[in-house]
Amino acid sequence: MIQNLKKFIEHNKFNLFLIDAAGVLYTDAGAIPGAPEAVDFLKSKGPVYIVTNNSYQTPSAIAKRFSESKFNIDAKQILTPGLGIQYDESIKSMISNKNVYVYGREFSLPYFDNSNCAKIVPTLDDADVIAMMSTYKPDNINPFNDLKNHILKNPSKQIFCCNPDIHVVTHENVKKPVIGYYAKKLQNETHTPVLFFGKPFENFSKMVKQIIEKEGPRLSLKTCFFDDNLENVTDMSQHIGISGACITDTGLSQHISKSLNSKNPAATDTQPNSQIYFVSKLSI
Repeated sequence: MIQNLKKFIEHNKFNLFLIDAAGVLYTDAGAIPGAPEAVDFLKSKGPVYIVTNNSYQTPSAIAKRFSESKFNIDAKQILTPGLGIQYDESIKSMISNKNVYVYGREFSLPYFDNSNCAKIVPTLDDADVIAMMSTYKPDNINPFNDLKNHILKNPSKQIFCCNPDIHVVTHENVKKPVIGYYAKKLQNETHTPVLFFGKPFENFSKMVKQIIEKEGPRLSLKTCFFDDNLENVTDMSQHIGISGACITDTGLSQHISKSLNSKNPAATDTQPNSQIYFVSKLSI
């Protein structure tokens, strides 16, 4: 059964909240109506963190974008896979004293400012490591083909991707491929492994837990994670022992709304230490 946000929160007495961004708080048409007010409501019940796969913008840039849409969210409460460049040991080891080529737009470059890489280089030929951070605009095919041909000639180069998302959904309910799509395509077509960091992978879930608990709040089943991707909700909930709520009406899971409304019970147990719910939208 799909539930109303306010009643759901008050009934379960959640006291800590993790929220995805695209498809939950906004679409390409802007903020989802009622979402800024919903964030304020959740903040009245406990700490709120944005947990997004957006790695083409830094937390400070995302916070600025949120403020322009009337969301009251501090940059310190925004957790992205790009932070793995500083926090994740596998990525830090991969880029340590190495030349890195950043595949994507320049907005991702500040993630490397305090990293242990040697330097950011302008060409694939100069790179020891490829960091896939975002797609290009307006053209993704030509940069992808250049990268693919380079890797076929240099199969030993290491690659990591800081956004495993395959698609995002536009406000017209059209799926649009994003960087994870191209990273998986590269891996499949070159047979070169790519290290993925972000939802739904456990490496990212553990970083989220590490950062939040370092600040004080403890994660538990009274923590609720909202995402429009059911796989993300299920996996992160299991990885770090929290509850999860799949948003059904504003993003990737719109196709399951009708079938869920015909089912009971309201909650689906996935593991002994995690619980998954369904909520129509992050709006009050």
